[in-house]
Amino acid sequence: MNKEMKMKTFRIGILGSGNMGRTLGLRWAEAGHEVFFGSQFEHELATVRQHATVPVSTGSLDEAAGYGDILLFTARGLMPSQLIDKTLAKGKILVDLNNFSIPEGFNYPAVEDSLAERAQRDLPDARVVKAFNNLAMEAYELPADQLESLSVSAFIAGDDATAKEDVAQLARVLGLQPIDVGPLRQARLLESMGDLIRLLMGGRPGFGPMAHLSMHRLPAASATRLGGRQPSLLDS
Repeated sequence: MNKEMKMKTFRIGILGSGNMGRTLGLRWAEAGHEVFFGSQFEHELATVRQHATVPVSTGSLDEAAGYGDILLFTARGLMPSQLIDKTLAKGKILVDLNNFSIPEGFNYPAVEDSLAERAQRDLPDARVVKAFNNLAMEAYELPADQLESLSVSAFIAGDDATAKEDVAQLARVLGLQPIDVGPLRQARLLESMGDLIRLLMGGRPGFGPMAHLSMHRLPAASATRLGGRQPSLLDS
């Protein structure tokens, strides 16, 4: 990570402090952000407090939503308004990291309406960003400099450019390389990508929880000895 890069400090509300919420929230707290962990379950908050090495706050989901300027939504199978007073998210960035549940045999249906788009309809006054849905929590145990050395990609989709840049900064402090893939509609592709990654992790070929994507540009070939790209119907 570029040590000269000026880092904004965010107030972050964690909406759901299970494995992903706890792990990301603690990493951001260690990086200097102010983090409030919210949960319905006291055992989750107790685990947060047990592993926190810097000061953090814990409490209810509404307290976390009211505290944060950026909200991390981690609850699978629910809409945000089922957990918080939706007025608490007005004008705020809501980062959705959820994927659909894994079906039997990893036989995923096509993602035609993403969870992030549903969250945006549920909270029309929030600025929803899709991010952090393509890595398992175990990857965040690696220090930032090691993740950075591996060029691990963090894909980000959303309709608000400023919100995406703030989320990109949260990715960078973790050691990830943010890649803006465009509007929130592209969350459908990111959730499908999440399905593929989870297949690679736990199905075939079984890379395990440290599977990841690192996007690189290949150098151009020195000669187009195979004929090069010819005009086709796909060019129109």
